[in-house]
Amino acid sequence: MKNIRLISAGAGTGKTFTLTGELSKKLSVEGYQPSQIIATTFTKAAAGELKSRTREKLLEENKLEQTAQLEQALIGTVNSISHQLLSLFSFESGLSPKLTVIDDEEKDVLFQESLSQAVDVRTWNKIDELALRFSVWRNESKLVIKLISDFARNNAMDKKALEASRDDSISSLKKLLPKASEDEDKAQIKIQQLIKGLRTATLSIADTTGDTIKALKEFDDFRYRLLHRMYIPWADWADCAKQKCGAKSATAGIFDEVQELMKKHIRFPGFQNDLVEYITLCFDAAITSMDAYDKMKKERGLVDFVDQESLLMQALDEKPIQKRFREQFKILFVDEFQDTSPLQLSLFLKISSLVEKVIWV
Repeated sequence: MKNIRLISAGAGTGKTFTLTGELSKKLSVEGYQPSQIIATTFTKAAAGELKSRTREKLLEENKLEQTAQLEQALIGTVNSISHQLLSLFSFESGLSPKLTVIDDEEKDVLFQESLSQAVDVRTWNKIDELALRFSVWRNESKLVIKLISDFARNNAMDKKALEASRDDSISSLKKLLPKASEDEDKAQIKIQQLIKGLRTATLSIADTTGDTIKALKEFDDFRYRLLHRMYIPWADWADCAKQKCGAKSATAGIFDEVQELMKKHIRFPGFQNDLVEYITLCFDAAITSMDAYDKMKKERGLVDFVDQESLLMQALDEKPIQKRFREQFKILFVDEFQDTSPLQLSLFLKISSLVEKVIWV
């Protein structure tokens, strides 16, 4: 778009000063009215600072009328401005002018409630079982599921798109993993044999350092669990493969063979199948919980910040709203442009098509 001007400025480069100068120039020199201005910032504090500095700048230039009217400008976070615009165009868009908006903390609580209701006990038990093999706890699995959901919503992805993302993620992972060519049963037998001789080998070179003693204890415990067919998380395979030993044992390479064999756990079909299944279940839980979350919000008459942006995008597709928007707003400022989500970028581009001038910083 030809009406977009990009100002490149990082932290500490006088970005706020530049933005303040641009905003005050539009008001005091170019003759725009505060009510024609939209300026988005990343935080409430940044919005307050921009408004305060612009007011000071206008007062310095003795622009009393513009200073008095500055509150008419829409200066705030993307969510704050989305809320104000939705309220302004509520009649045309068929929305309530008093939307009940939940903040991020409330959203997280509601999403976790939706997640608990949407995912059945049997699925949770399977997720927990797989997660523990990677030393991941349920609260961490819930966070993973939430992050997948947040990513999807911030990228305006529907169920079909998220399913495609799941399949792409798994396909990419399989390309990164080595071929599943190792026989786990044979490896376990060999590891037991090698661990059995470690203590004698370290004594033969008189290595009694703390690191070596600790390493021997870890390997003996690992062998005990193998002998008794006890459950061993994949994370323990990785930890033992990285276990440090004393300088003498390291120089002699006493632990090298067993540790190299332990590193090959990523070539076990069981490891790779567990990883793929865990990722699949997390994606599927995110898809299911997103539907439940949307339903719960509708039942309670709630919207979150992402909903506001999506609703505003939809509203700005309406011709009557576009007409009113063009008549009322003339300039868009976007601060911290690099931090915008794909959904916000789409929103900014939509607004940019409806105003005369756009400045992204």
